[in-house]
Amino acid sequence: MDIGDESIAAESSQRNLLPRKTQGPLQLYTPDEIAAAGPLFPDPAAYGFMAPQQNRKPRPVPRYMLTQPRLLAAPPFHQTPWDKQNQDKMLEMESRNGGADFLGIYEEFQKMRELERTKMEEMGLVDAENTAKDLNDAIFFQGTCLDMCPVFERVRRSLENNVKLLEKDPNTQKISRERAVKAFSRPAAGQPPPIPSDVRPPHVLMKTLDYIVDSILPQLPEAHSFIWDRTRSVRQDFIYQNYYGPEAIDCNERIVRIHLLSLHVMAGSGVEFSQQQELEQFNKALQTLTEIYQDVRNHGGQSPNEAEFRSYHLLSHFRDPELEREVQTLPDSVFKSAEVQLALRFRMIMSQSNVVERGYKNKIGALNFFVEFFRMVYSEKTPILLACLLETHFNEIRFYALKSLSRSYHTKGKAFSAESLRQMLGFDTLLRLIEFVSYYEIDTFEENGELLVDLCNKEKLESKYKLTSLHDKPKRAPACSPQLDFRLRNSTMQSLVNSGKSNADLHMNQAKISEVLQKITNRQNSSKGTPNSLPSKKTARATKTDVFRTIRIKSSDWKSKWRLCASNIINIDEFDQ
Repeated sequence: MDIGDESIAAESSQRNLLPRKTQGPLQLYTPDEIAAAGPLFPDPAAYGFMAPQQNRKPRPVPRYMLTQPRLLAAPPFHQTPWDKQNQDKMLEMESRNGGADFLGIYEEFQKMRELERTKMEEMGLVDAENTAKDLNDAIFFQGTCLDMCPVFERVRRSLENNVKLLEKDPNTQKISRERAVKAFSRPAAGQPPPIPSDVRPPHVLMKTLDYIVDSILPQLPEAHSFIWDRTRSVRQDFIYQNYYGPEAIDCNERIVRIHLLSLHVMAGSGVEFSQQQELEQFNKALQTLTEIYQDVRNHGGQSPNEAEFRSYHLLSHFRDPELEREVQTLPDSVFKSAEVQLALRFRMIMSQSNVVERGYKNKIGALNFFVEFFRMVYSEKTPILLACLLETHFNEIRFYALKSLSRSYHTKGKAFSAESLRQMLGFDTLLRLIEFVSYYEIDTFEENGELLVDLCNKEKLESKYKLTSLHDKPKRAPACSPQLDFRLRNSTMQSLVNSGKSNADLHMNQAKISEVLQKITNRQNSSKGTPNSLPSKKTARATKTDVFRTIRIKSSDWKSKWRLCASNIINIDEFDQ
């Protein structure tokens, strides 16, 4: 035994170390043995422990937290005889007028509209204005407008001279019933709920979008503002009816594809448009789809085109790490699909570690493979609509690629070859490259007949060049790549928008769907002939949000809350959290 072992043995003997014991089997006790042993403390209540209450009833969910279930299957279309007769009368009056006196017919329509709203409220088909109502008693709202644009809106917009050229009859230059499409209406405070004759049912919304795709979409870029507004109106009518079935899925999917095409076409058109607004509506439609896909899955179904739109979602927010966690929770048929795996690969090679943006933290291990990124975007294997979405990130990828190159090469080395830089950054011509680098005040010059980019000049990097943050200068115009134009020539816009599998059969659990439809039918039958009246003071219960909006009290103002509770205006259970 050497000296080290002797010292360890001596130290162990001084500590009186206990010998190591082997782990024994887990000891199990029966409930009778546990009861016989008694509690650990003589009086557990004295130490703050409470006895379990077996008869405790679960508290009901507050009304302001209740949500109305989404309709994934539409009940049969039903139009009351009174509503049909009223709409036919308005159509006849419009036809007789022939555009001669819009003011006179509009005033008549307003009177008829007031009568119509009163009648719909009596039938229980529309909620009364400014009436508090429990979601358990909510009506099932169904649109009954069978035209692409309601007759009342056609007359009103004609009077306001708010008719687009695409909606006019070529011969009369008046608004045409066959061409007019309902415009988006922004909800305003105090605006009464829509009535059935203002809202198009799902099958009419499908017909409306078919018309937009077949007749209006080929007229891009001139028709862009019209398409942007009318597709937004289509989504709005689905929301009014709380309907998210196969027709809603199909329309939202096609609207997303329309936005992707518009992003590319408008970027290279020279026509003024807002990329930010286009992306905003694109992301809203995409968010609606992701929620519908989850609802379909909760009902045992599967959406055939989910993988395509999950890939768009991943790349629309390619710097959000949370999406990678969410996509791993999806079924293997979606997560392991070619579309999602391609999107994940793009996210990996697009990662950059020199980004300066508010709310974004750079991470170790970013690849920043911008050369591979542009090679993959222009590849025939990348779907053209996915490439159109990635094109919206070109300016950002190129800027931080320049920033990375400027700090990677020796400052005393030779200037960078413009031709090599063009190929690396995916430009089609040197002229576009020079325009891009000049925007950030990077100098170019010729030497021995070769165009060079003075990218790594240390003095200019510290004083002149604007290569710190993308937001140091005003945002550039959206990038447009002729390489994608060449690929778009091989197919029509209609074929791209209408691509994808049919959503007619989602393989959902029909028992759950039938249960929801039966509840709607029972609710409709019970509400027929029952007018919507204002609730009495004893039964009136304003929601938490409505009360705060009305009296504008702060959440910490408990005196005001107790006064409201004492006056039976609100329920005390709504404020115990």
